[in-house]
This record gives sequence, structure tokens and C-alpha cells, in this order.
Amino acid sequence: MPRLPPAICGVGDYACLLARQLRQAHDIHTRFLVCDPSWKGTGDGTIDGFHVDQIREQTVRDLLGYLSSEALPVTVLLHYVGYSYQKRGCPVWLVEGLKRWRREQSHRRLVTMFHELYASGPIWSSAFWTRCLQRKLTTVVAGFSDCCLTNRMRSADELKRLTSRNAGFVGIFPVFSNFGELIDPLPLPQRPPQAIFFGGIGRSGGTRTQALASIQRACQYLGVAQLISVGCVVESSELAPVTVKNHSILEMAEASRLLSASRVGFLDYYDGYLGKSGIFAAYASHGVAPVLLTPNSSGSDGLLAGRDFLVAGLLNCGVSPHQQQEIAAAAFGWYGSHNLARTAEGFANRMLGPALIC
Repeated sequence: MPRLPPAICGVGDYACLLARQLRQAHDIHTRFLVCDPSWKGTGDGTIDGFHVDQIREQTVRDLLGYLSSEALPVTVLLHYVGYSYQKRGCPVWLVEGLKRWRREQSHRRLVTMFHELYASGPIWSSAFWTRCLQRKLTTVVAGFSDCCLTNRMRSADELKRLTSRNAGFVGIFPVFSNFGELIDPLPLPQRPPQAIFFGGIGRSGGTRTQALASIQRACQYLGVAQLISVGCVVESSELAPVTVKNHSILEMAEASRLLSASRVGFLDYYDGYLGKSGIFAAYASHGVAPVLLTPNSSGSDGLLAGRDFLVAGLLNCGVSPHQQQEIAAAAFGWYGSHNLARTAEGFANRMLGPALIC
């Protein structure tokens, strides 16, 4: 693991929730290895009853020194996000250490969850210059893993192409909600005319002015009177006549409460990547109608505009709470196929017993 709570880390939260579900539903007990030397833990070496270790330096020697212990579980579950292990997304030390460990510990099993594969960007960005190395490291890790998991169909197809492995080699599990899940969400017509907005602006390429204008216009068509903005300060004057309440950081319980009381959830996100959006997952799991600021082509992951989410920029007439409910119900149904319980079951089937999570 790069980091775990109390640090703010989406992958860390994901790993903790998954570990709890594996313990509760499958009697699989795990331990964590934190690979960020600067991470500050709870002080007693545990998190929610799980044992936590931490390497002192990000080197092949330190990683091998820990992984070579015969006292460790047979299975290692790696949460792979290049940028979480190295500033430029090229954790050579991690990949080389795991490669040597696999060569020397052939009886051990490595399951890798690829939260991301590799980056890309314009020629003036570092991502452009490191793309080839990032891609090579991803290929190497996938190559010596016993099986791989990821959150998007396109990522799964790329992993199979890079490794020339068969279709069953990669499991696909769009991310679950880090803010909890509801079994029976309150219907939208019974909720107040409230929307919620998590995250920042600009992921889909637009400017702040364009994004807020799109939200303001969508609120008119959706009958929204109040917006809860989390992590992005919005002034009421920017969305008038909609009132705005801002929050910086929310605990899980409070986030779930606000989601449960909202009809609409706005999201500005990368095109084609909804399967890896924890915010979209939170909206879907709480029966909120997702509204993307711009079109998003995520059909390969089972998500279609007009059925599972609305697009703010394409709205040109009013959308009643009952129509919003149809969108929310479709997104909720999509989420149910890979909720926390079903994702944990898929991981458990591949881990085959207790695991070290790193």
C-alpha cells in the first residue's frame, strides 16, 4: 500500500474496506505493508485490527527484506498505482523488488489490482516523457502476476494485450463506494430538491466558468434549489438563485447522510473512466441520479448517457424527479453487480487464503 488512513488516500480507503469485507464474509485475515516511509500511522501498528508494517526506504533491498519472511501469508495482493509509489509514476524499485521476490519465492502467489495502468499527456508534460517506462513497468508486473484485476474493460483489454494472456487472466471490478452503500435508497421524489457535487473542476477539460454555468443551467432543468459542494468552494453568487453550502472534508457517515438526502450528484470526470470513479460509485450506491458535466463514453463498462447518467450540457428541458428516479435506479442496479460484497467475493476467489496487502 502507498498509504492508509488516517492519511487521505482513495486507494488506502478502498483497501481497508475490502480487507474488512474479506475478513467478515470470507474469514480471510490480511496484514498491510505501507510503502511510503513518510506515512504516519496510528501508533500501535494496527488499523481496525489489521497488522500494519512499513518499509523504511523505497529500495529493492528493504522491500525484499520484508517480503522474504517465511512468516508472511502465501498470497500478496498488490494495489498498483504508479504515481502512489513514485513521484513520476515509475516505481522501478517496487517492480524490481517484486520481480526478484517472485523468482526466489515461487511458492508464493501474487494478485495485482491495477487501479491505473500508465499515464499520457501533451509533450510539455512529464507524463508524455515517462509514458513508455510506465507502460513497460505495468507490463512487467502483469507478466509475473498470477492474476490481475482492474476497474475498466479497456484497461483489462490492454493488460491482456500487453501480456498475451487469455481472457480469464484479468477480472474486471469497477470501484465500489468508499462512502458506504444503501440497501433500499429513499426514492428521489421523497428527497429535498438538493444536489451534491464532489471533487474538482477541469477533469473533462472545461474551465471553472464553463463548469459552473453548466451546473447552474442543469439545476434549473432538474428543479434543484440547493447544492452541497464538497472539496470545491463555490460561491452562492456563482449559482444564483441556487443556494450553496460548502464542505472541505467529510467523514464517511456524514458523506453518506448528505448523499442519502440528495436527488442529483454532479461530476466532472475523465471521458471513458467512470468505472474507476469512486464519486460516481458513491452516487450510484446511494440512489442519487448522476449528472456528468460533459459527455462520457463509458459504454464498454455498461454505462450509457440517458440511461445510467445525465449530461448537464445536453439538457434542454425540464427533468422531473420521477424521470431522475429512473436514472438513479439504473445506476443503482449497475452498481449492485460489483458492490463491496461482490467485489470481495471476486478477490477472495483469486487470493485463495490470507494475504499481505501492499
